[in-house]
Amino acid sequence: VIFFRSLVLIDELGRGTTTYDGCAIAHATAKFLTSKKCMTIFSTHYHELMSTVIVCFKVKICQMKMI
Repeated sequence: VIFFRSLVLIDELGRGTTTYDGCAIAHATAKFLTSKKCMTIFSTHYHELMSTVIVCFKVKICQMKMI
């Protein structure tokens, strides 16, 4: 069960699948989580997903770099 006050952490969802399948899984998950309006940290290597998510959902995109 996911509530408004839930914190969801997702790391590399869809990794190990084809690019198309993994991106579809990650997109569906992001869509579901934004509908629940919960705080989510979603780590992904699908750059295509980020361009879609910015347009479709009200989210903040951040990038983390190692020095």
